[in-house]
Amino acid sequence: MATLPKDIDFEIYRGDDSFETLVITNPDSSPVDLTSSQVTMLIQANKEKYLLKEGRGLQIEAPNKIHIHFSHDLTKDWTFRSAKYDLQVVDAQSLYKTFVRGTISIERDITP
Repeated sequence: MATLPKDIDFEIYRGDDSFETLVITNPDSSPVDLTSSQVTMLIQANKEKYLLKEGRGLQIEAPNKIHIHFSHDLTKDWTFRSAKYDLQVVDAQSLYKTFVRGTISIERDITP
């Protein structure tokens, strides 16, 4: 039986640098070994898509932490209020697994 991704929502302030850390675990709560894995996060709002990957918004910290940086440059021009995302891992055996999904809520800023 397939395990669905965990739902985790984020709230960010448009144009600010925001940081989040995810701890990736198996259904039995044991850590997922992210060594030699590739991680991507796709953010989709309406027809707009934004891809984060290691070195561009994502950083893997062994064995099972993923740091996310929603940068000023990424979010400063976002006009939507809400987006869906998921985070996918391709492990060393080229197996794909989506561990996390959710909604990103955007609070619009006042200053440019």
